[in-house]
Amino acid sequence: MKTFFTTLFALLFMAPIIHASGDPDYCFAYGKSDYYGWIAGVRMCNVYNHSGFSYDGYGDYMHQTIQVEAGKKYPITLTPRTWPAFHEDARWTVWIDFDHNGKFDDDEVVVHDSYSREITAWVVIPSDAKDGDTRMRVGMRFIYDPVPCGYYWYGEVEDYSVHIKNPYYGYGNHDYCHMWGKKSNYGYIKQVKICEINKVTGCDPSGYADYTKWMCKLTQNKSHEIYLKPYLRKQYNWRGDWYMEKPRWMVWIDYNQNFKFDKEELVCDSACYDPLKMHINVPSWAKPGKSRMRVAMNFKDHHDKPDPCDYFWYGEVEDYSVWIEHGPPAPKYCESGAQDPNYGYIYQVWFGDIDNYSDYSHNGYADYTQKSTVMYRNDKGTLMLKPSLNWVHDHYYGWIKPSAYWNVWIDFNQNGKFDYNEKVAFHHSDSWVWSYVYIPSWAKTGKTRMRVAMGFDDYPEACGTYWYGEVEDYTVDIRDHYDPLVAPPVTEMTELNPGENILNRDVYEIGIAPNPASSSIRLELPGTGQGLLSIMNVSGTTVANKSIAAGSHQESIDQLQTGTYFVRWIDGQGQVYVKRFIKN
Repeated sequence: MKTFFTTLFALLFMAPIIHASGDPDYCFAYGKSDYYGWIAGVRMCNVYNHSGFSYDGYGDYMHQTIQVEAGKKYPITLTPRTWPAFHEDARWTVWIDFDHNGKFDDDEVVVHDSYSREITAWVVIPSDAKDGDTRMRVGMRFIYDPVPCGYYWYGEVEDYSVHIKNPYYGYGNHDYCHMWGKKSNYGYIKQVKICEINKVTGCDPSGYADYTKWMCKLTQNKSHEIYLKPYLRKQYNWRGDWYMEKPRWMVWIDYNQNFKFDKEELVCDSACYDPLKMHINVPSWAKPGKSRMRVAMNFKDHHDKPDPCDYFWYGEVEDYSVWIEHGPPAPKYCESGAQDPNYGYIYQVWFGDIDNYSDYSHNGYADYTQKSTVMYRNDKGTLMLKPSLNWVHDHYYGWIKPSAYWNVWIDFNQNGKFDYNEKVAFHHSDSWVWSYVYIPSWAKTGKTRMRVAMGFDDYPEACGTYWYGEVEDYTVDIRDHYDPLVAPPVTEMTELNPGENILNRDVYEIGIAPNPASSSIRLELPGTGQGLLSIMNVSGTTVANKSIAAGSHQESIDQLQTGTYFVRWIDGQGQVYVKRFIKN
């Protein structure tokens, strides 16, 4: 008997300790009345829960676990049961305890919205969210916004379990130097898109925004597309004519993870008015693990390179997290170079997105494989080569300017060699030269190498060392044909510029959730201003049109029949966006 009471006492005493070491004690929240309505459904990832009004206005659904990964975003659909006669919108707030401290802090609010019908929103799981099981609280309230603790007169609360998979947890964010823009008179960073990151932002008054909770995965020896979009403010000169300043984009990635942005870690340096789309080639020496990407956009002083650890007068800076993964081994190419720059060297190489000016490099060879361009099979591009030539003294003719002999190869079969049928250009001149470069249908898709060799007296070989001249290597990302399914049909509402066809038009993606959908969809419309939203069927026939502004919108699709459709959005600047969705 004594043993029984001793055991019982020990179990009762240990119970709260065992509970405290597992699921933390969360505050209680509930709704008192279903007079205006209640939570009828919550759908996110693998969980789709339909429910009525719960006893005491609280639904414990911790046995249903939502599976997510850190650094990604997921759509959540929240369905209310409301009474139309009251004309009251359901006010939603959703929290996730990312740090597992048993509290729902202000920075753990993942949804805050209101609507009388079903809504769909995006839930962002930050890259520093703690790995393991935690809790998500869904609060729906009428008249006032929900709070994480306490009771509401009208509404309901539901709790769910969330399992966060975060292999990056524990790496932390180290202290990096600070960089910022002082003024936003000319504009700011509007959008950054690379792999899993697609961040549309406004102007940060401090000139710097920390988005390191957003993370994307980069792979060694692979090419990743980055899209940078500015917001440009109109300026007026003394005559009253308006103009816009040209922004300069600079992007660094801390490949060696030494918490500094070194010179060889500058992956983008370009000035243009239009949104910038380019490819970043992750080098083989990039250290696997968590690191940082810095995006800077500056104006006016764009002829002077801003330091990654200093301020500039006009523009903005944003920081993001990246996770670098092991990639396939890069092919080993033969060495090449020249010994003497006295006759001249390669001054400029222009091919697609590559536009590189350079001085003579050590040993007559320069590795610019971090600079790349995209080319397509059965397509052609224009190559321009410009030398920097020195006057030299000839025994018979006196002082002359020699002719440069050019050879260019692209490793189409990606075997690590420059074969005889991979020479794409050859020319000689004492000035700049240009040529069309044709990409054959048999070229292997993916990232490969282009070698540019310049010599004198004769055409240089792809391998080996010669006396006068220089060699430079670049990267070409070969892709298959354009996919016509991602291009909007040409109608009377889509006007093409002279010389533009539907395949070379820039088409960017909008956000749709859920997809497939049955009754309504949440649209994330990028761009600016008032524009035209269209829904088209697979034959290109427009079934719905409306004028709408950029931003988030909930749209009903009850009137559509079951099938596949395209949403096309043309913003106020004429930018075209398109996305396919399914009505079920």
